[in-house]
Amino acid sequence: MAFVFAAAGVLAFTTRHSGGDATTTSVSPEFVVECTWSHRAADDPIVHPGHPGAAHMHDFFGSTSTDATTTAADLLGSQTSCQTLADTAAYWAPTLYLGSEAIDPSRLFAYYRRPPAIDRTSIQPYPLGLAVVADDVAWHCGASDDLASEPISCSRTAPLTLRVAFPACWNGRDLDSTDHHSHVSYGTDAGCPSSHPVGLPELVLDISYAFAGEPSGLRLSSGAVSTAHADFLNAWDPAQLADRVESCLQQGARCGPPPLRAVD
Repeated sequence: MAFVFAAAGVLAFTTRHSGGDATTTSVSPEFVVECTWSHRAADDPIVHPGHPGAAHMHDFFGSTSTDATTTAADLLGSQTSCQTLADTAAYWAPTLYLGSEAIDPSRLFAYYRRPPAIDRTSIQPYPLGLAVVADDVAWHCGASDDLASEPISCSRTAPLTLRVAFPACWNGRDLDSTDHHSHVSYGTDAGCPSSHPVGLPELVLDISYAFAGEPSGLRLSSGAVSTAHADFLNAWDPAQLADRVESCLQQGARCGPPPLRAVD
């Protein structure tokens, strides 16, 4: 079950079924973090830990000190490009190029939502150091919910945006796995599978780029645009994260931006 969100207004989610995708619009409990672009480097502390320059080029958000040797302990309390200072987690994605020219991302919205199929009282905060690579992606323009599998033509007022949805179910044991996927899982309409019984917040990233116009010629540092993905290394202040999970997700509220309001 992968939930897809917009950068503003009413948010939409897409639920994956074996027979195909069905899109529904819903307001769900959430908390949101806005981050500016921090830096660019050919580093990846999840896939290539301890090997500077071994990865394809990435754009980093969140902790400004993320590099190839970074651990979650290193990130705790570090400087962050996010408006929420308690969020010193690291987010990164392959660099977008037009030909040989790198396109700078303008901002990232991190949406942490309560998946509808998971009981509110059972949702747990991410454990410190949880590392995940996600490749459930879509492209859209600005705050639009018109999603596409590849980049589309966008205007300057509604720039090209990459959306990446992360799994919300965890096996309860491992902070990472060999493939950086199998310790977590997307759920189903019935909730989390028995192999991954711990419900987590549903993280969805919207990464906007300083790009408008025809998308022909776009590529990623990882290859074709079909190789889009994003990485997350949790280093939130544990107490602050737990408070947001309780007061926003478990209590059924949307916490800014937009302003806090009860939804159920």
